Amino acid sequence: MLLGTLTERRFEQFSHEITRGRQLSIEGRVAERTDTDYLVNDASGRPLCRLNIKFHGTLFRQAREMVGLDPNDCFALATYKIFNALQRQQQDRFPYVFLILSIPGLSASAVAPSVPDDFVWVMSVVKGRRVVEEAIAKELGRPEHADVFQGILNRMTEGEFRLISARRAFALSRN
Repeated sequence: MLLGTLTERRFEQFSHEITRGRQLSIEGRVAERTDTDYLVNDASGRPLCRLNIKFHGTLFRQAREMVGLDPNDCFALATYKIFNALQRQQQDRFPYVFLILSIPGLSASAVAPSVPDDFVWVMSVVKGRRVVEEAIAKELGRPEHADVFQGILNRMTEGEFRLISARRAFALSRN
């Protein structure tokens, strides 16, 4: 989850670059904890598309054998998320887009050594970990912890955002 939180922060930096001088705005929805992280709106405030931001760092090593693609050309996207996004897109009548920050080799195990021991201990003793994990990720994603994760944040600026619509993801999942 921490990588997801840091990815959202990277997207917010990136969003300022892509909207500068354009008649677009990007409205954050992350705090609502829904299937939509951001809405892209036109100059009148009407939604143009929904964005769901994802992080991808683990390569699909058997991609060539299983799907005929280079491991660097693949990323994981849960089929239930694709299906739900497609339903939302049909309901709203505007596109639903997944934006995936891809940094091969950056994974939770690479981030773990930077997580303070107190947080690791809490995660090891608390049941119902999702809420606790979200709270820890939110705390560690705050600017005052940026120095601890600066190396990871630097790698994120080198990462590539990949875009795929719900419709295209659904079509690919059917093949």
